[in-house]
Amino acid sequence: MWGWGRSSISWVPVGLRGVPGPPGAAPLSPRPARPLDDMVGAQTDYNEEEEEQKYFRRKRLGVVKNVLAASLAAMLTYSVYLGLLQMQLILHYDETYREVKYSNMELEDIDRKVLMGINVTPVVALLYTPVLIRFFGTKWTMFLAVGIYALFVSSNYWERYFTLVPSAVAIGVAIVPLWASLGNYITR
Repeated sequence: MWGWGRSSISWVPVGLRGVPGPPGAAPLSPRPARPLDDMVGAQTDYNEEEEEQKYFRRKRLGVVKNVLAASLAAMLTYSVYLGLLQMQLILHYDETYREVKYSNMELEDIDRKVLMGINVTPVVALLYTPVLIRFFGTKWTMFLAVGIYALFVSSNYWERYFTLVPSAVAIGVAIVPLWASLGNYITR
């Protein structure tokens, strides 16, 4: 028999697998077995093709949402990054500005070092990018790479050798994982 009885602590099953309930508990009468359709109720208006169309419509909407979100994030990140690089190019093109600004800080050739850090280190990043994406996942890799871009932009507010060159190397290391994780996020 199956039923619920009251013990001194909590509700416990009465007569479960032949175990008697607490003293004084009356077992409930057994219920007749009913088919599942009687209990749940058959859905006469269920259309499998319509449900499948709804499923694929939701899936397509999710893909479009992912593409738009990744595209917007990449556009914002690269617009700030490329704007900063263009500003550096314009400001550092003038020899007078460079002499006034960087001669006191001993950073005459900082442009070459920053560009070398940005453009040479992605070669090394090709080696560990798949491992990084597998370890952190696609979204976390994108998040960390965009964070490194923010580090590079913020390091340009206080231009010193020990802020510009390490952040340029870091952004060079983050370029490949960012593009690979963006491509992975959009295509899966």
